[in-house]
Parts: sequence; C-alpha cells; structure tokens
Amino acid sequence: MREAPQPPCSPPRPGRPRRTPRNGRCRPGCGVRDRSEGPRRRSTGGSPEAPIPYRDLVRDERRPTKLEGNEKVAALKGTHLVLGSLSATVPKIRPVRATIRRNALPLRLVWSLQLKGVAIVGLGGYAAQHHAAFERLEAAGLCQVVATCDPVLDSARVPTYRSLDEMLGRHANELDVVTLPVPVPLHAPMHRQVVDMGLACYLEKPPTLWWPEYEAMMAVESRAVRPTQVGFNFIGDPFRQGIKARIDAGEFGKLKDASLLAVWPRDDKYYARASWAGRKTLSGKPVLDNPLGNAMAHHVQNLLFLSGANEIVEVRARLLRAHPIESFDTAFVSAQLPSGVELRFAATHADSGAHFERETLTFENAKVVFTAWNRAEIHRDGNVEHLVSEIPNHGAMLEHNLAAYLDGIAPTPLSACGPFVSLIDLAFLSSGGVQPIAPSRITQRDGKVSVDGLFDDLNAFAEDGIWPAAPGPSVTPEALFTLQPDRLLADWT
Repeated sequence: MREAPQPPCSPPRPGRPRRTPRNGRCRPGCGVRDRSEGPRRRSTGGSPEAPIPYRDLVRDERRPTKLEGNEKVAALKGTHLVLGSLSATVPKIRPVRATIRRNALPLRLVWSLQLKGVAIVGLGGYAAQHHAAFERLEAAGLCQVVATCDPVLDSARVPTYRSLDEMLGRHANELDVVTLPVPVPLHAPMHRQVVDMGLACYLEKPPTLWWPEYEAMMAVESRAVRPTQVGFNFIGDPFRQGIKARIDAGEFGKLKDASLLAVWPRDDKYYARASWAGRKTLSGKPVLDNPLGNAMAHHVQNLLFLSGANEIVEVRARLLRAHPIESFDTAFVSAQLPSGVELRFAATHADSGAHFERETLTFENAKVVFTAWNRAEIHRDGNVEHLVSEIPNHGAMLEHNLAAYLDGIAPTPLSACGPFVSLIDLAFLSSGGVQPIAPSRITQRDGKVSVDGLFDDLNAFAEDGIWPAAPGPSVTPEALFTLQPDRLLADWT
C-alpha cells in the first residue's frame, strides 16, 4: 500500500514562522527541522550547532534574533510551570525588555516572552525574601533586577536609591514590574506611584485594611497597564487551585459552612517591631493592624477563595486583646455569604504554645480540611484522601508566584480583595470596640501571653459556631460608607 502523501509545509511569510504539518515532520528534503528540535543559533556554515534553551537565548543574546524552532521554552527552576510551544519572531532582545509585533501573539504571551526589568522596594524584612526569589529567577533568565530603594540599607547587587521617587526617576524606562514588600501604610501611595508610571505592580498582602482606602486604590487600578497582583501566595499554588477546581465542578456537593482556626503565638517583640504594629491608627491615618488582616491574612483569603466569596452580606464579631495594644489580638468573626453559607474565623496571637492552623470546608458529600498551608485531607464516605503541595517551602511559594506574575498571571488581583477588606472593617464595626480579656485569665512568660481556656473557646466557635460571649450586632456592607478615621479611637477602643 502506498503511503498517503504528506502535505507540504507552508512557504515562509514575512514576519511569521514557517509552519509544518501536524505530525511535526515535513517530506524528505524539505529542510524544516523536526518539532522536537529546539532553537539554534544561526550558523554561517559547517554542522548545525546544538539546540539552546530559550531562556539562555534571552539572557545571552543582545542582537536581532529569529527563533526558528517550535519549542521556545522558558524553563523555570524547581516547581515552576514551563511555557508551552510557541512560535514567534522576536526582533531585538534588549538588555531589559523585548519588543514583539503587536499582532504576532496574544498579549499575555507577548508579555511572557519579554525579559522583565524588575525593581524591588525595600531591602530589610520581607523584602529580603523578594530579593532572594528574584535572584533565582534572574539566574533562570526570566528577569533582570534593575534597581532597589531603601531609606537606610544598601544592596551589593544593584543600584540602591533612598526613595521610590528617585528610583523611578532614574529607571522607569527600563522597568516592567515593581514589587512592594513594604509596610502596609505605604501600600496605597506607592501603588499609585507605580501605576501612574505605567508599570505593573506586585503588592504584598494585605493591600489595605481600610475600606475607603481600598476604594481609592481601585480607582487608581482602573488606569493600570496590568492588574496588580496581591501577594496572597497560597492561592496560586497548583495544589490549592486543583482543589478549588474540584469544588467548582461540584464533586463534593454544595458548601454548607467553612471555618478557620488559627493560633499563632506572638510576643512583645512582634508588636515592638514597627510603629504601626498592633495599632488602629498611625499619625491620624487608619492602620487597623490585627491577626486576621495581617499575619493570618493568607488563611482568611484562602477561605474566601475556596468558598467562592465574591461578597460579604453580613458580619458579627467579638474582638478581644490580651496584649497591651490598641487593636485586637483575638477574634471571633462570623460572615455570611449571599448563598446563606456562614464562614467562621477564630484566631489569636495570645498564646505561648505551638503554631497551629486549620481551614475546614464542610460540603454535602465531603469535608475538606487543610491541616497546614501545604497539606489537605478530603474526608468522604469513611475514607480520607491526603493531598500535599509540591512546593516545598514559603520561599519557593513566593518564587512561584513572582514567576507567574512575570508570565502575566495574577491569581489574586487587587480587584478580588474587596471581600477581604470589607470583612475586616465590618468586624470592627460589629464588635463595638476591642474588649480587654480579664487579667485573671492571662499568664505572661518570656514576653508571650496565654489565656486560660482560650483554645477551647476558639475551637468551639470554629467547629460549632458557639460564641464565648454575646457578639456585637449584625452589620452589612452599607455600614462601610459610614467609616470615619477620626472615630476609630473614640468608638473602637
């Protein structure tokens, strides 16, 4: 039997790569390489050179280059995803960014093919983790860290400036992304500066804890060139995204309720580390620092994400403090979704024992329990399915999310943070004020405090909705429009 003739490959067209048949091979003598062959440096003669990874080509080549193969792969280290097969003609690869014909590829793919110019605001604290992650991403050829700024510290790797203004003034035309691992009170003004310079912004969590400020940030965001990503890192983990997909597919039935139980001990040094720590206001401006909004914010957002909470319709809360601070360190909060599902948040920093957290979602046909940020159990029909994230630690998680943002992906854009911010403010409003825990229940040791019987109270509330004492009245989102900064200390003491 004669073989069916293979279709010829398409002739080359200006600005477009040569196409091959679906099986990836052309007829003998055609001269077009197999799909499995990677891009090669153009040779002037002799035997062909070995294929090179696309990331190496981006990092090393600084001249007009045509990528001829179909496997144009930007391989990320470790747990990162790999860009699939792309076909594109990339004109000049510049030291910082590449320019690609506007109609050559979809916008996100165009963005992903560019070598990103990155600036990091800050050097100390959590900013050091950003520098470490970007150093690895830079070694993989996915970005170039152009500059940083810090009022005190200096970087040994890149130019350092004393302010964001100065850094943007010197390097804005070399940048694509600016990351803001800075104190929460600086988020809104720095986000505005970055967006107004036409740059993409990666903003650490929480974006803000004050609803009027969030609305102002969203007004700024409306003119952003790309959605701002907020650093709720766990949301971007494929492990958690996979569970979310199963929930949305209806595998477990309808959601009945969900809860967070979190005990994260914090000592006096934690509240002394920054002028805004444990405060409700700073220099007359709202801060509202608290466990749910800051240290445990990842887990609060996890629960909102997994439960599909696009809106909070009602909140009741009881907020307490054992540490000598303005804000609360212990919370009992109930939030109702439009579907009638109740979310319960039970959290404290007032403990001297071990770190503990548990996210629980109860469905009609199963119970999903996150026993840690990277581990989950699915209880169904007497069986337990154990799931573990492939991302090994928090540093790798941050690197994964930063790499995704460089690739044009924002798992938790600023626009998705409305329920989170409203939850915090409505809890303050419902509580009627932060109540001190009775001194007779408090034990102090080594700068830490613990409260007699508190874990049992928190667990009873998270599991069964049993309040330790009467909560404040129910409040709805309409109350957010009555927020006034000058009433924070007077009404919420």
